[in-house]
Amino acid sequence: MSKIVSSNPQLRGRVALHAAAWLSVSRFVSQLSQLAIFFYAMRVLLPEDFGLYAVVSSFGILATIIGEGGWAQYLMKTQNLRDDFDHLATIGLLSGVLASISGMTASLLLWKYWGLPEAAGLLALFSCWTLLSVASSVFEGYFVATGKFKRQAWIRISGEIAGFLVTIVGLAQGYGSPALVHGRIASQLAILLLSLQTSRRFPRAAFDFEKSLVLLHFAKHIVASRVVVFIGSYSGTLIVGNSMGLVEAGYYRAAERLVSAISECLGEPTKTLAWRYFVPARENVDLGMEIAVKQASVKLLTVLLLVGAPSFLGLGLVAPSAVEVFLGHAWLPAAPIVTILCVRQFVLLPGYVTEPLLTVTGHVGKRLNLTLLSVGALLFAALASAPYGVTAMTISQCGVAGFVITLSIRAQKKYAHVDWAAVGRNFATFGFVPALALTIVVAMVPVLAGRLLPIHTLALQVGAGALTFSAVSAVLFRLARSSPSKL
Repeated sequence: MSKIVSSNPQLRGRVALHAAAWLSVSRFVSQLSQLAIFFYAMRVLLPEDFGLYAVVSSFGILATIIGEGGWAQYLMKTQNLRDDFDHLATIGLLSGVLASISGMTASLLLWKYWGLPEAAGLLALFSCWTLLSVASSVFEGYFVATGKFKRQAWIRISGEIAGFLVTIVGLAQGYGSPALVHGRIASQLAILLLSLQTSRRFPRAAFDFEKSLVLLHFAKHIVASRVVVFIGSYSGTLIVGNSMGLVEAGYYRAAERLVSAISECLGEPTKTLAWRYFVPARENVDLGMEIAVKQASVKLLTVLLLVGAPSFLGLGLVAPSAVEVFLGHAWLPAAPIVTILCVRQFVLLPGYVTEPLLTVTGHVGKRLNLTLLSVGALLFAALASAPYGVTAMTISQCGVAGFVITLSIRAQKKYAHVDWAAVGRNFATFGFVPALALTIVVAMVPVLAGRLLPIHTLALQVGAGALTFSAVSAVLFRLARSSPSKL
């Protein structure tokens, strides 16, 4: 079957779309579940409790990244799936056990020598989750390698439901932040058991020294790249927690999670669409790769900016109402952080297409250098501005975002010949005026609405803003129809 699919481009395209559809569904359910848990947890937990969870979870996630190595990715590309599965499962189990033991040892030190029983308990729970996550990742690679995307999606969805139920019950029963880890453990346990049952494969112990050396050589590149991305993602939380305390870390991480809901909803589809359109553009014999990729990138980047502008601008403007409605009055200090992070994420939006562009044009090796330079700048700015408070540190990240996206745009123009002048003209024509109208309307709602409840104010702001942006955009697109296409 795989040979038939690989030799038929049309069928291969349908298979890719089918896979992307199921993975998108599982991703949507996962985001919905996690957001529901997040909003409920914010109503139950104090800022310092969530801050402690955010700091400890970062170490648990780092241990999981190292433990997972590149086992799943190696399984996806191997030509000898039957034999390599048992070997990779064995290596994965060993690395998971080592990562888990390391976490347990660190939790024991936190408890006995630093007198931090709450942090120690959370880290011990995360160590259990790490072992299950590493074991599950091998099966995830197996399902991708065998093309069983639908089964994989249903397994993920079932795991999310199990984790959601355990977490909500635990929070309702007063278990606090450990309930969040209980849910993670339940989710991964369900995924692992369902993977075993669905694949009908129970790994046998198998170890080959020469294969292991090849595997480790492959895995070090995957782990290095992921650790760099991890540092960029979690450095803010760790720096805030270390220099300003757990309460400020809780505010910062809560704001970051709220903004990331939009980032992830835009980022994943953008990357999928980028691969979907850039790869065929590279193979376009009529226009040639350079022109075809340039045209596809201009369209995708224009649409991305036109969708991202009202999303991040809207959330930034309604941040006080949104924080009070979804998180509660105690979390209002996170509102200005949400607004600043919205600016940062909008500036970084075009970076989502950098990796696909560099890959299809044969310059993927430049990606790691860009990432290292970007993370280095982020760490420097965060450490330098941390003594001045969390707001100052977040503002400094906007400056770093400008530097990072400048590097990405230069790489896009140099290696993929992206026409950023055309992208800028398109956004100025179709995005600037609607964004300005949105800002004016949303900012005026609280002034004109008077003393409404926060939820009513939020509903009015979202409704009026969406209607204004849509109406002005429709007028501009209608006017553009009588002139040459801008897109």
